[in-house]
Amino acid sequence: MFFDFSSTFNTIRPALLRTKLLDMQVDAPLVAWIINYLTGRPQYVRLQSHVSDTIVSSTRAPQGTVLSPYLFTLYTSDFRYYSQSCHLQKFSDDSAIVDCISRGQEAEYRNVVDSFVEWCELNHLQLNITKTKELVVDFRRQRNRPNPISIRGTEVDIVEDKYLGVHIYNKMDWTKNTEALYKKGSPEDYNLGALWENKSIRHAFIRKVYLILAAQLLVTASIVAVFTFVDPVRLFVIQYPVIYWVSLGVFLVTYLVLVCCEQARRRFPQNLVLLFIFTLAMSYMAGTISSYYETTAVFLAVGITALVCVVVTVFSFQTKVDFTSCTGLFCVLGIVVFITGIITAIVLSFQYIQWLHMLYAALGAIVYTLFLAYDTQLLLGNRAYSLSPEEYVFGALSLYTDIIQIFLFLLQITGSSSD
Repeated sequence: MFFDFSSTFNTIRPALLRTKLLDMQVDAPLVAWIINYLTGRPQYVRLQSHVSDTIVSSTRAPQGTVLSPYLFTLYTSDFRYYSQSCHLQKFSDDSAIVDCISRGQEAEYRNVVDSFVEWCELNHLQLNITKTKELVVDFRRQRNRPNPISIRGTEVDIVEDKYLGVHIYNKMDWTKNTEALYKKGSPEDYNLGALWENKSIRHAFIRKVYLILAAQLLVTASIVAVFTFVDPVRLFVIQYPVIYWVSLGVFLVTYLVLVCCEQARRRFPQNLVLLFIFTLAMSYMAGTISSYYETTAVFLAVGITALVCVVVTVFSFQTKVDFTSCTGLFCVLGIVVFITGIITAIVLSFQYIQWLHMLYAALGAIVYTLFLAYDTQLLLGNRAYSLSPEEYVFGALSLYTDIIQIFLFLLQITGSSSD
């Protein structure tokens, strides 16, 4: 429970403070000097040439002085409590009672709260009950709201709170505190954007992404080459399509895990293991699809894909057009490709229409080319949206998926033209 005092330093009673200081065996001359400092003190307010009436104060410690927090600490030092599970924690005028309650045993905690409230009344300290808050941290699976504590007939609110400048949340999540610190930081001292704009950090991140992407494409190219040129392997994958469907399932599971689970794609080495499994699954799918086409069509699709990727990458790095600011447009394009694919699959299952197939393949190739430009600019860090330097796996995953999809759509076009 976090206690809040009303007019903290104004409630110090000099006579009561004298008794407490003498009980602490503070030198009598020093005690007399402190009491003299607090009593019979004339005060007035000056505003330019205007001066208020003078009043003489014989109570309270002056606000804004270094001595006042020390005097208040001494004034409240005679109330102490510490046990194995419960203790009173004080820092100047900030007081909190902390207790570890197990099996519903709240008696000690409530007794300490009652004793502290009673002690405050005896020492003329005024509690601001509306600002006094209780924070409950409960890690049990079945969380029951505890019975509220009442002070002078007013129930204490159970909320998250701020103590000594720290935002404490009942789930021990420090996101709110981190955001508050970030907002307080000056642009010069705590600018994460400037940190990301550091060229060495950005270049290292981009190099890591493209190294991983190169390894993925090398694995895929090897598998596609084997499935295309080695006839026994080519016949095997055609005769056993069940392996293709298994690889499709593995592809979907690993893709969803890497895209949806931030911890999975950021934690080393499991992120690279999942990415390797994802690459093998998608490579097998690409190789199986390629085995149904002639070698000339596969070579032509690979060449066009490489040329498109190089041009799009260079354009994305050099252009001033910010594709990342068009996120809504890309969502719509993705939905259009998805719905068009479903309609095309249904129509072609009844009757093959070549122009419809080519239209869908061309649409898919164009849309994924735009996705490639979008995902490439996410790596740069100087656009409307950018990837965190920790998201190197997600960056490589996005680019790899775009490139393979472009290849597969182009393969449908080149394969049809070769027929």
